[in-house]
Amino acid sequence: MYKILILIMISLSITGCTNLIEDNHVRVSNHNLSKIDIKGNVLLLTPIVQNKEFTNFANGVGSFLQLEMAKKIHGQLVYSKEVESLKDAINWNNLIKNGTYNIPEILEIGKTLKCDSILICKLQSVNNYSPFRAMLEIKWINIHSGEVLANLKNDADLRNGVTKNNFKSFVKKEDKYLFQKILSNEDTYKTASLKPTAFQNFMAVSSVNALFNTNLNKQKSKTKYSNSKYQSQKIRIK
Repeated sequence: MYKILILIMISLSITGCTNLIEDNHVRVSNHNLSKIDIKGNVLLLTPIVQNKEFTNFANGVGSFLQLEMAKKIHGQLVYSKEVESLKDAINWNNLIKNGTYNIPEILEIGKTLKCDSILICKLQSVNNYSPFRAMLEIKWINIHSGEVLANLKNDADLRNGVTKNNFKSFVKKEDKYLFQKILSNEDTYKTASLKPTAFQNFMAVSSVNALFNTNLNKQKSKTKYSNSKYQSQKIRIK
């Protein structure tokens, strides 16, 4: 019994050191909300995909990440797709190395844009046909210190029973914006499960909620799939 208690204490100690948050398909490590300045300006980079076939899918996830992050921070959110000089950054050889962003170069760009932190995103294992699956990795970095504020991995696979149920619950909250009221919950889910935009939004919402330690099922969703009122300012790098 004594040995069991010691093992439990060691396990809790290790978990506490890594500041681990894990909720079904979303896992966050090196997470420290106290060091995240929600009043600061944040640079959000378009998710990287190694296969150009999934560029549109990545852009969809990026747009929903933009919408969700804008709800959480009080400073300015700068999205790379809306910065003239960064629109095609994903194709710049000096910004992409070995399938990921060149962090020192990106931090310098963040400083130029007067941002305080940066979200670097990468998409892998994409299946953009139903049943959808994608793995989103996010690294949140303090631009001034270079400190990693959070590492997130969201492995959303609708073939997984738990993830599928989470997606159903999410769609149920969203259906008043997506589909007509005459559809039943099951019909709504089946319709949503064929729409990449619904899955992209689900990935973005669950990821951002995890970064801010918010329960997906308790949050009242107000996201619309079109005609968003949120607009980023277009910025040029001088």
